[in-house]
Amino acid sequence: MRRLCKMFGQRLPSIACLVALVISSFGCGSEWRKKFDKMVQDTKQQHKAADVQAALAPLFSYERIVTNHLPDGSSIAVIGDITNELPKEVTSLPIFADDPEGITVGHLTTNKSVLILLIGSGFGHWGIVVARPGHESEISPWHRKRLTAWEKGVYFYDGE
Repeated sequence: MRRLCKMFGQRLPSIACLVALVISSFGCGSEWRKKFDKMVQDTKQQHKAADVQAALAPLFSYERIVTNHLPDGSSIAVIGDITNELPKEVTSLPIFADDPEGITVGHLTTNKSVLILLIGSGFGHWGIVVARPGHESEISPWHRKRLTAWEKGVYFYDGE
């Protein structure tokens, strides 16, 4: 053991960095990014953001709020179980193709002006964020870092 420590002792930081670089280069992160980018591209090509925003307008006033605690320790105000009530303009989006029956809908703001629609698991969540027209500025900085703009008021969310 001492011989190994002497042999690798000075080089250990370099070896650790090299191993981390190899793992990150070939890990699931790059594959996930490709899949997410493809879902975003397909959604943009096949649907209009304005149609999605209009279809979701009734959900801004839903009152069936439940607090759902996420694996990362955060929580979200979820609008009960309304997956069966979601319009086709939402459930048919390629961004939700992996689980159109399991979309979670919640409010990102206490005044119910921004919705988040998610699917995913313990490995990450993704979906869309939709703001009422004129309320885009109410999206928190934490969420903004994870958004890709589609059109004004409609964004793709990557909570990987």
